[in-house]
Amino acid sequence: AEAQRVTLTVGQEQSNVSFALLPTRTVRITGTVIDSQGKPVANGFVSLTDASESGGGFMMGMAGGGPIRGDGRFTVTNVAPGSYTLIVRSGMGGEDAEFANAPITVGNDDLDGINLVTSRGATMTGVILAAPGSAGKLSVAGAQVMAQPVRFEPMMGFRPRRVEEDGTFRVEALSGRRLIRVMGLPGNWTLKAVLLNGFDVTDTPIEFRGTEETTGVQ
Repeated sequence: AEAQRVTLTVGQEQSNVSFALLPTRTVRITGTVIDSQGKPVANGFVSLTDASESGGGFMMGMAGGGPIRGDGRFTVTNVAPGSYTLIVRSGMGGEDAEFANAPITVGNDDLDGINLVTSRGATMTGVILAAPGSAGKLSVAGAQVMAQPVRFEPMMGFRPRRVEEDGTFRVEALSGRRLIRVMGLPGNWTLKAVLLNGFDVTDTPIEFRGTEETTGVQ
């Protein structure tokens, strides 16, 4: 919240950009991950990200993580006090991947006994349309739809999905807050808007929970 911009002109050197650090006690988070069949997750990854969407994207937002052991248990160490989102992905990118996430508030004591249950993720369906009044015919050959995470999420495998010839698309295995983007459009076309139930959500993340299905995205 206290971040400041540093403006540089061509050839300028900016000095005296200093950071004051304070020692702090870090804690450990431990828990267990169970899949949708009630079995311990033995092949997955746990990551801890800053709960603030303005707290920094990409690697800047990651506060720790590690693999899930064969018995479904995980440990995240050296976590400073603050608010985080604990994100789990099993399957390591395969078609059998499952997801879970939970808000975590870290104080001065270790957090033990965190239990998470994964699911196959939510689904989104919709269609790509040319805006009314557009000149020419829109070709969706080669187009893809991507549900982009608001923050960097390691090992989440957010792959784009191909658009069908009739413009329809289906994106599976979704979890958390996502921005919807289109890739691979013809060079003379660009995205105008993303609509959900008639509301413009171009720059508003859609939250996907559990195995819910979100339909009617345009």
